[in-house]
Amino acid sequence: MLNCLRKINMCKITARPLLNSLIFPILIGCVISCSPRGASIEKILKNYGKRFYESFVISGYYCESSFLKGELATYTDAMGKLVSLGPDYYIKLNSLVFFPENIRKGGISQGLNNLIMEAAIHHMADGVFEKTGFAPGYNNLLNAYRRMEESGPLNLKKKSEFVFELMENPHGLPFFLFKSISSDKYGGAMYFDENTHLIDSIVFDTCPWYCNLCQEVVSGHLMVKYKHQENKSFPVFIQGGYRVGDFEINVRFSALDGAQLYNFRITEEVGDMLVTYTKNPLVFYNPELWLDFPSKEACPFKETEGEIKCFKKMEDSDIKPYYSYIFKGKPLPDLATLKVQKQTIEELLSDVMNQPRSFPRH
Repeated sequence: MLNCLRKINMCKITARPLLNSLIFPILIGCVISCSPRGASIEKILKNYGKRFYESFVISGYYCESSFLKGELATYTDAMGKLVSLGPDYYIKLNSLVFFPENIRKGGISQGLNNLIMEAAIHHMADGVFEKTGFAPGYNNLLNAYRRMEESGPLNLKKKSEFVFELMENPHGLPFFLFKSISSDKYGGAMYFDENTHLIDSIVFDTCPWYCNLCQEVVSGHLMVKYKHQENKSFPVFIQGGYRVGDFEINVRFSALDGAQLYNFRITEEVGDMLVTYTKNPLVFYNPELWLDFPSKEACPFKETEGEIKCFKKMEDSDIKPYYSYIFKGKPLPDLATLKVQKQTIEELLSDVMNQPRSFPRH
């Protein structure tokens, strides 16, 4: 298994070919155009910079599945809140977090469990003394999203690092094809409204992801759908993942409750507490809260044999942390601390959701 892991670390990293399936079929009949209705990448990126990077809360649903050699290895989903800590939070990649309120956590296949342990021992000289599960994938999804905002084609300051090709699409929205100039770090398409110059969606065939198994940044795929409300814009759908050797993971977030936006401001201390908790949440599972949830629409694995198999090993205790593994000499928050954090964060978000909104209902 260790040899397999070493091969993974040295293997050619490949991303799911989203562009091939979502973009290039559209290119049939598309015409390269210089400026339909005055469209320019500068206008689009300036609008993006003005309308984003605010603090907000959105109700949402997350699910993730991973596969080893094509077989389902893990499955987890949760209802909760997507929370933006705003432009002032000092750790940029952690400024967007998902707070899970009710988690359905399936089991983990023995093959992947062995691979995770091999990877941990390989990367940590002192080894591992306790194994409790696998890390939630929403952190990696949101980190990939924030990374592409900071270092990718959405940052106007990085514009010179990319080549953009404007495409006029007679069958839908126009879009820019983009690619990193000096590397294959980013590549994809940016769809936009030619009247407002606001981004409708963006699809990355290639973008950076952090791989917990390799403990390094690899190449993956990402797709984001945006909503525009008054003078603000925010993501309402984020989906992506990566493949490394025989291992593949896919994670998605979907806004719920009409994607209602709630504004708020919090202190740096509370922001740190929220980030800490979302990395190691408690597994609170209440099956009654899932009865009316539209899982068939939101979850691609609903009622499949693989999901049923996963949930036979459901961890339904409300006192279990979500640690993936605990390293020697690296203390993690104890259960009492996590419970206090969860209660405090729930109170904070409850207050935010009950405040008068500065945006209308949709």
